[in-house]
Amino acid sequence: MSLDSKCAPDHRVEQMPSTITTDDEGLRCPECEYNLTGLVHDVCPECGQPFDREKLLAELAGVPAAIPIWGQRVENGELSSFVRTILEIWSHPARYARRFPKNPDCDDAANFARWCLIVASGILLIPLISLMPDLPRFVGGLLTCAAMMLTVLMCERAITAVVFVPEFKVTTVGRPKSWYPESLALVRMTRAYLPLSASTTCAAWVANLFMEQNGNVESMSVILLIAVGVYWWVSLALIAGSYRKRSYNLVLGFLLIPLCVVVCTFVNAVMFGIVTSIMCF
Repeated sequence: MSLDSKCAPDHRVEQMPSTITTDDEGLRCPECEYNLTGLVHDVCPECGQPFDREKLLAELAGVPAAIPIWGQRVENGELSSFVRTILEIWSHPARYARRFPKNPDCDDAANFARWCLIVASGILLIPLISLMPDLPRFVGGLLTCAAMMLTVLMCERAITAVVFVPEFKVTTVGRPKSWYPESLALVRMTRAYLPLSASTTCAAWVANLFMEQNGNVESMSVILLIAVGVYWWVSLALIAGSYRKRSYNLVLGFLLIPLCVVVCTFVNAVMFGIVTSIMCF
């Protein structure tokens, strides 16, 4: 061996490994659940989907993530964000569910739901004002609106429990944790359909109030209300199936959402019947 070959530097480049051996961080691919621990590149080797490591680590640490669209109120304005969120949920429910974070800011979702309830209540007050001279009808309409809102709140809890949460996740310390708070946050976002239902109810109420003798108007109002109810049912089932991309949530949505509505409405009717009886006596 020549002297030059002994002194010449070794230019061979050692290949970098695609993964680094380390303890399991708990990182999983959002698409295929592949273990992402130790990967050098932010692309899943199993399904080829890129991922945001910082976002996944934040989710794993339990840091609340911003609600899509509604969470950007500082940049876009509160009214604009509210309207855009409602329109997105109305027009693309499944897409919104896929965008919804697994660790959402539950308080922010509750804030959006309160705004939807306030807006819907304001819409329903329009026909109630016309009934004010007739006090019994006004009180009856007010109680009906209150019963409708209470039924919505009861349905949210019931639907979340039986449609969105048939499973458990395991935390980094090995303790099972229910998906219920995160799923309830998404279900609360679907209160975006409440202003639509309130507007439809208000239109039907006003039409029947001023055109009492017209049977066609009453029939059209009933058909419109049923159409809105079916639209809400299908949309919520799509959201249930798209949130964690599990088909059985979709099936549960189509099967159990009507049952939840019937049961909650019946319980609510019994409760208000008892309250009304007590008030009359």
